[in-house]
Amino acid sequence: MTHGSCAAMAGDAPEAEPGGPPGDDVAATAETGRTTVRPAFDPASYARDSEARLRAHSARAEQSHERLKPLRACIRLVVLVVDPDPVGRSAIVRGLLRGQCQVTAVATLEGLDEVLGNEEVFDGAVVNAEHPAVRSILDTIVAVHPSLPVVALAMESPVAVGRLRDAGVVRFAVCPRETATDVLLDALYEQIASA
Repeated sequence: MTHGSCAAMAGDAPEAEPGGPPGDDVAATAETGRTTVRPAFDPASYARDSEARLRAHSARAEQSHERLKPLRACIRLVVLVVDPDPVGRSAIVRGLLRGQCQVTAVATLEGLDEVLGNEEVFDGAVVNAEHPAVRSILDTIVAVHPSLPVVALAMESPVAVGRLRDAGVVRFAVCPRETATDVLLDALYEQIASA
């Protein structure tokens, strides 16, 4: 079924219907001439994979947390947060403040330019790697603070790693979007300790 002006571009596309052999994205039925299109995205398996990644990340973070306790006791971090999502940004900021950090948060590239133009010095940055302007944000950070540790929050870790490397970020960690603030702090301290 097509709607409005999409009919001219899509042609006479048949309606999508569930079913078909596992692993096939498109299955054709000869007797009806209909094509079954199933999305390659499976929400249930994605949720299971996300939970497994988060559990593995949390286990590594717990080990790292114990090792970084002395560093956390000595250093109060000054952290830059760049996230367009007001709810996510405020949750990150609250958690970092509870972790005794000094925090500057911005939502846009323009806000980032303004903050970096003030010549503030940061120990690390937490960046939403799914931000629409993430490449420009990372380029700006690298131009002003070339060795600044960055913790990128992303659902797709390999994509985020590629974006960070392409932008020239030298020290970084990638955490799932729903990572606890303690884990974010540990990731920042880990990057600082690796310098």
